[in-house]
Amino acid sequence: REEWITTLCHAEGRLLPRSISTTPYPRPFGRWKPLPQGDMPIGFAYPLLTLNNLSILSKSFLPVFLFLQASLLFACNSAWQAQPQPNFGFVLEFGSCSIDTLDTFKGEFTQDRVIEPSITIPIQLSDEQMRIIYEKMIEINITGYPEVFEVHKPLIGEVVMLSSPYNYDLMIQNGESKTSIRWTDNIAQPTTAKADRLRELFRLIIQMVHEHPGYQGLPDVKFGCI
Repeated sequence: REEWITTLCHAEGRLLPRSISTTPYPRPFGRWKPLPQGDMPIGFAYPLLTLNNLSILSKSFLPVFLFLQASLLFACNSAWQAQPQPNFGFVLEFGSCSIDTLDTFKGEFTQDRVIEPSITIPIQLSDEQMRIIYEKMIEINITGYPEVFEVHKPLIGEVVMLSSPYNYDLMIQNGESKTSIRWTDNIAQPTTAKADRLRELFRLIIQMVHEHPGYQGLPDVKFGCI
């Protein structure tokens, strides 16, 4: 007789159903419980099994259990490896009064000039810059963020709101993995660790754009935020 366990693994920022077959074991063995996203390194398969009775994890079954966990880790970590996939790239839209766009797939940057026609210029980030960005995405566990990210207002205490919120819309492709994150950053305080890490990533990318000779050669924008 075979018992089938439905497993969930944290791969590419989402929970993917998988099925594995095990040898018979006494009931109740345990239950499978997905852990909150965003707390583990990217592509890491958490140990999802919560045992109701640890004593039944016998020495004979332990090697099988460890093998299955290692197999899940390999399967879940297929896209976000130490090195980016050949098709790694992203599109980032950012701004407050206006929304500029960096498209690394096209190697283009578009400046939204609001009262004037937008200007599109070639900006191709270097391989080294793309590597730095990729490593930053892994560091902050980018696929652990929800598609719409928010910093919630506390029920009590002081809240510092921004009069001109900064908007971000990020789309990433790495192999077959696709990740999208939208965020209206309108709360300065209180902040969260996840918000600070996401700001670090966006500021890193925007700084690279602003330091590019093509960007520095753009004419001054004739408007400002109030």
